[in-house]
Amino acid sequence: MYSCFAIRHRRALLCALVFAVVGGVVVSGLSAQTPSNAIATLTPVKQADRIAADADYGSLVALQQKLPGWVQDPVNIAEQPANLTNPIHVSVLLTREANAESAFHQLVANQQNPLSPQYHQWLTPQQVGQLYGPTPNDLAAVTSWLASQGLTVESTSPSGLIIRASGSMAAVGGAFHTSFGMFTDKGRQRLSALSEPSIPSALSPVIRSIQGLTQTHYEPQSRFSVRTWPTAGIKPQVDLGAGSYAVLPNDFSVIYDIASIYAAGNKGATIGSATQRIAIIGKSRIVASDITNYETLAGLPSVQPNVVLAGADPGVATGSNVGYASEATLDVDRVVGTAPGAQPDLVISADTNCLQH
Repeated sequence: MYSCFAIRHRRALLCALVFAVVGGVVVSGLSAQTPSNAIATLTPVKQADRIAADADYGSLVALQQKLPGWVQDPVNIAEQPANLTNPIHVSVLLTREANAESAFHQLVANQQNPLSPQYHQWLTPQQVGQLYGPTPNDLAAVTSWLASQGLTVESTSPSGLIIRASGSMAAVGGAFHTSFGMFTDKGRQRLSALSEPSIPSALSPVIRSIQGLTQTHYEPQSRFSVRTWPTAGIKPQVDLGAGSYAVLPNDFSVIYDIASIYAAGNKGATIGSATQRIAIIGKSRIVASDITNYETLAGLPSVQPNVVLAGADPGVATGSNVGYASEATLDVDRVVGTAPGAQPDLVISADTNCLQH
């Protein structure tokens, strides 16, 4: 299982990794503690089904998801219709019933309260779903409706809040009463739905939004320049000159106060007996020697990311796209330096549009 998901933005990446190491989120935490009696006695929140067994799916309601500005901009005219036979993958995001949502937030507060018997007693995603997720009947109603629209239901997240489905672009458009077009935005072509999706009103108490109807373009956030590293006498701060400093793993552990976590033997390797992996999304392979050199410089154990292809293989980005390679390298460096016991997985694709997983 993945203990966290590293994403493009530097701040989000650092926060996600810190949370994964110190166990600061309710559903992951790398603590190997045995659940306390307080956690063991939690029972599922009593909920009524929000979707009637004999619901009428004829009445529709539009989801207010707000199409991106470049779709609504009159300058960006759909140049050509999309190929509606192409497959598309979407995620249907669900909501918790109000009482379950309130109870979940109270648990999160208790887990951060040193005076609570639930302090730092983490739940697995499966436990969160069992205790606070939508009712089995509501989940069945949504998945049955998706299947009735010609979509393939691929999976439901352990928390019960995300249903992943796929189908042809025509089937997805028909299910959500929209269509698709290709737009030109800042010189790039992007696929997007032409209007906000609609769903049966009977499902609206449970469905929050539909993700994957608009192609998202990611830009690497890293900025780098080639410099000569010190060959000896490296200290907690590595001065690269011109006001630039390198943040190495020991610096990171001091800045975010996680040295004590490492000292206690928790380096992100397992939750209980389960080996942990950290997924990093990218658009480029990395050069193995770059990772090895960083590990040698930082005194880290040698580990290379496992490359997972989620689309066409982009290879190692060069030229105007070299930023993707530097971004992936920086992400892997931060993962192996922050959670040195976990296995990084570099999930890459030549494209980031919604036709890919």
